[in-house]
Amino acid sequence: MSERYEFSFEPQIVEFTSDADTSDFDCGKSDINEFIQTEEAVKYHNYRLGHTRLVYDDETLSAFFTLAPYSFQSEAYDGSETEYAAKLQEEDDLPPAVPSRLLGQIGVDTQYQDKELGRYLIRYIIADT
Repeated sequence: MSERYEFSFEPQIVEFTSDADTSDFDCGKSDINEFIQTEEAVKYHNYRLGHTRLVYDDETLSAFFTLAPYSFQSEAYDGSETEYAAKLQEEDDLPPAVPSRLLGQIGVDTQYQDKELGRYLIRYIIADT
């Protein structure tokens, strides 16, 4: 990632575990808070419907995101999306379903909003993908 971000902390991104304390997390949106504070994130993890990562500032949960396995049907993909997609359409013949990742949930605690942490995480997710 060529863009530089300056935070007052070094974001630590770790795997979600069912024993993580998420009770103090508040992004200002009740449905997103509920996802990370209840058994919903645990169920997604156990059923392999989504992979959640927690973002910490030392021991404070500052953000989280959930990526889910996904695929899109290649007939909905006409090749005009990118130069590489056109090449795949012409030369390689896309399979019926193309695997991808879906950003299922993302939340940034109110203490960390307006500090570009969300933008950093989106770029991190794209680079990781």
